[in-house]
Amino acid sequence: MKRTIRHPALLLLAGTLLWSCSDDGPKASAGDGGLDGGPVADGPRGTKSAGAACGGDGDCQSGVCYGGTCALGCAVPADCATGQECTSDDGVRLFCHAPAYPAGIGQSCAVSGVCPTGTSCVGGVSWAHAYCSAACQTDVDCPPTYRCSGDAGQRRCIRRLFCSRCYHDASCGAGKLCIKQGGQTACSRPCTAGSTECPRFAECRDVGGGKHACVHKSGACDGDGSLCEPCHNSECASPGLCLLNTFTQERFCGQDCSSASCPSGYDCVSVGPPDQQCVPHYDSQLKQMAGCVTVSPIGEEGDVVEDFATVGYLDSDDDGSLGGEKLRILRLSDLAGKAKIILFNLSAGWCGPCKQETQHLASLRASYGPKGLAIFQVLFDADSPGEPPTVQLLDAWIKAYNAQGAVGIDVDAESIVYNTTGVTPVNMILDAKTLKVLDKSYGYSQTDLEAKIKSKLGLP
Repeated sequence: MKRTIRHPALLLLAGTLLWSCSDDGPKASAGDGGLDGGPVADGPRGTKSAGAACGGDGDCQSGVCYGGTCALGCAVPADCATGQECTSDDGVRLFCHAPAYPAGIGQSCAVSGVCPTGTSCVGGVSWAHAYCSAACQTDVDCPPTYRCSGDAGQRRCIRRLFCSRCYHDASCGAGKLCIKQGGQTACSRPCTAGSTECPRFAECRDVGGGKHACVHKSGACDGDGSLCEPCHNSECASPGLCLLNTFTQERFCGQDCSSASCPSGYDCVSVGPPDQQCVPHYDSQLKQMAGCVTVSPIGEEGDVVEDFATVGYLDSDDDGSLGGEKLRILRLSDLAGKAKIILFNLSAGWCGPCKQETQHLASLRASYGPKGLAIFQVLFDADSPGEPPTVQLLDAWIKAYNAQGAVGIDVDAESIVYNTTGVTPVNMILDAKTLKVLDKSYGYSQTDLEAKIKSKLGLP
């Protein structure tokens, strides 16, 4: 189960700072095998070819006996026949296997919460990335871009994200990479040298072969399990837990402080009864938190941001009102066909300037919408700092402040990675086609914002 930990002092940083026990997608603790070395386990090899009956790995030429049959070893999907996948049952040996998992795994269940028979919804209906999943025993029971994770008897297919263990590029999804980080293989993505496109705890490095990819600043996605070492799931020395800082997306090992004080430079915070863990210290005067690694800004001018998704409403008929529109999944890319630039606005229900600005956005859309402006507003907090927004809040917000364009709720506060100053609202002007950041500003100034919009539209 996901556990969200809200440290009161840390709420000042950007309206919300969430600590949760770490895992991909829904935040659940689990064991997780990794791939180190070759495509099959080392050991004696037999003479039996793929498809022959076997009693153990040593009977097969490939060194893999799975389900009483010799499997064909593989390193990449291309090594397998059509209709087979290059997968693993132990995180070490790779072999070709015909998929036998439910077809509904990965289907979106956001908004509706509905999944095909044999699957269930991972994440709440208000989470834009909610998807259908199924029970599993090993990765063999999951699609290639998913892994089998969870406690005994509760294992299910979980989507691989950045720093998830992987076998090959196809494990991580289209356009992503499976690279070595500190001797471990983990999912990453290509990046542009010198950019701040990577997660805040990572940086763009040359990984050989003419490629640059995002690499954890510690050099690996999993450390030695001690305090502040990077982690993925269950690598931390018990009773330390693997924690996720939602503001930076950094995963690191905490240290139990229920009966002992934390080392200098750390705060003891509640991570859900009865657990208390040491986390990097927050300086209330500087409004800065010391990270386990030095975190970088993200989404700065010149960067290309990822296609952000939220649950909300879209003025699909461009009549200047969200009345009558149905709740749906919204993506920045949805606006690419109807605009030149997108004003990507991050606001919160408790934020007075955000309310003033929202009322002003209606007039901006009326004036500059026909000239190429689209508005995409996201609420990352409700009426109190750290309180997740709801659909009810969204409905009230739209009615009270005449919010227009595309407006949604960010229940996991994923958008606040772009707020690197602690000032709300945040306004990012994006190129609608490429999602490149053309301008980024903090706080509300009606005249400044309008001037920037006119400039980016090429208007006098």
